[in-house]
Amino acid sequence: MLNSTASRAIAPTTARLQLRLSTLRLSTRYYAKPSYQPAPRRYNGGDTPREGRGDSYRGYNEHQPDSHSSGYNSPNGRRERRTNIRRDGREYTSDGYKLPRVGRNTEYEDRKYNQRQDTRERQPASSKDGETDWLAPRKKKSNKAEDTIIPQLTQDELRSIFSQELFVFRCDLNATQITSAMFSYPQLRDVGILTSHDVSNLARQLHTHYRLDRVDKEVLPHVKTLITDIQNGKVPGNPLASVHILSCLKEMEEFDLANDFWKWLEPQNEDHTDARVYGAAIECLAYQGTALDVMEDLYTEALERYSDSTVATVARDTGKGTRIMLFQGIITARLLHGDWEAAYEGFDICIRLYPTLTPPRIYELIIYERSVKEAYIAFLMACRAGTPPKPTVLTPLLKQLWSETGDVRAMIRALYAFVGSGGKTSFQHLNSLIGGVFGTIGQVPKNARSGEEWDEVYANAMTFTRNLISAFAKAGVQPSLSTFNTIITLGGKLERMDLVYGGLKELASAGMEPNIITYRIILNAFGELKEAESVRQSWADLCSAKAELGTPFDFKDTMALIKV
Repeated sequence: MLNSTASRAIAPTTARLQLRLSTLRLSTRYYAKPSYQPAPRRYNGGDTPREGRGDSYRGYNEHQPDSHSSGYNSPNGRRERRTNIRRDGREYTSDGYKLPRVGRNTEYEDRKYNQRQDTRERQPASSKDGETDWLAPRKKKSNKAEDTIIPQLTQDELRSIFSQELFVFRCDLNATQITSAMFSYPQLRDVGILTSHDVSNLARQLHTHYRLDRVDKEVLPHVKTLITDIQNGKVPGNPLASVHILSCLKEMEEFDLANDFWKWLEPQNEDHTDARVYGAAIECLAYQGTALDVMEDLYTEALERYSDSTVATVARDTGKGTRIMLFQGIITARLLHGDWEAAYEGFDICIRLYPTLTPPRIYELIIYERSVKEAYIAFLMACRAGTPPKPTVLTPLLKQLWSETGDVRAMIRALYAFVGSGGKTSFQHLNSLIGGVFGTIGQVPKNARSGEEWDEVYANAMTFTRNLISAFAKAGVQPSLSTFNTIITLGGKLERMDLVYGGLKELASAGMEPNIITYRIILNAFGELKEAESVRQSWADLCSAKAELGTPFDFKDTMALIKV
């Protein structure tokens, strides 16, 4: 009785609780946050999210069916409204009622996404008051090649990449292959991997190439190119490169170009100019005939700029910290202008400071510009210092010694000093000595060229000549055709038939063939010996040689016949 009464009492309360629970379940189903994870934003190649989505993009419904019914019968027997979840992420009832959002609004979010992308592509612009306007449209990035950032390589990396080309370039320079070196020079210059030593070596080899060939058109264009690149900073400068360029232009007698280059060099720093460059410039100006005062001022300026002494007069008197090339330049200027006392003062300072480093060029200047006695002393000093002059300097010195002094012993002493200091002899030196030996006995009067005494003198001369030829042969210098021409000429002047025939015999035994000059010399020798038949035979031989070679007679042939 109590239980039925209690049941009737709480029945309304139970019905209300069930209705509330039913409503709560519906609310939970309709309003609860779904347990899915939003799909990643992939457009599949479309320009917009909606165009690129296609059927593969399902959005909210990727993990659920496109639509479903959620109606059911409630405990009170009433049928609930049907709901549909559409592709836009919103729920609609069967009668069109739009429920609150439970998913994301794809169109709305896509529109906001596009706006954010447009905002990122804008650049801030300055407003009228100078402040940055972050809402102004940005300038889009350019895709042009010139706006692309090119990675920069270090000098070491560039040298590693072009190491093979650089190696070939340096090998060509060492082999004095100027044409090949200048072929690869533009590429290495544009890359910027040439060092100052490479530029100096290139200038030195250009200078050497011109000294050997003496052809301006093969060297001058390359020198002009190198000057332009140095002035424009395309290649690093080097004082030695400037020295070689100025010296090469001096020897080419391109004085205008040399002066323009010097005007550019003078105010430069030590990357391009030093005391050595001043010395080369002074020497170049000296050969142009520039006043000595101008060159003395340049010499003083160089001492003030580059000398170790703080006072220029001290450096001028003592030479402290003075470059040898600067000494060479001012000594050249003083010698060419006849100021030999000041020249010897500079020469004295140079050999006291650098006794074994004084360049042969300074000795050569004295040999060429001073008297034979001073030249002879300077030549012996150069050999004593271990820096002998070139072989071409000894030949005129020997001839000058014989012509002005007739001292054969001095000639032999000069030759011994030259060989002892490392000089290399040639057949010209042998010819000069033979001419000096026989020239000495040629000074004997003709009326005294008879008797035992004369025969003894002549025999001694012949013995000495044979010893000279043997000594030169041991040194690797064989007598040339000009050597036998000298002997035949001396035989005619000394009126020694045996000497003439001896020269012809030695020439034939050496396996040499007479040339046109030899036939002329034989003609003159027999003419001095007054051998008419030999003269006619010599003239016939000369005519046959001319006909065989196909060369016409010239003035020298006529003079040889007239002398006979």
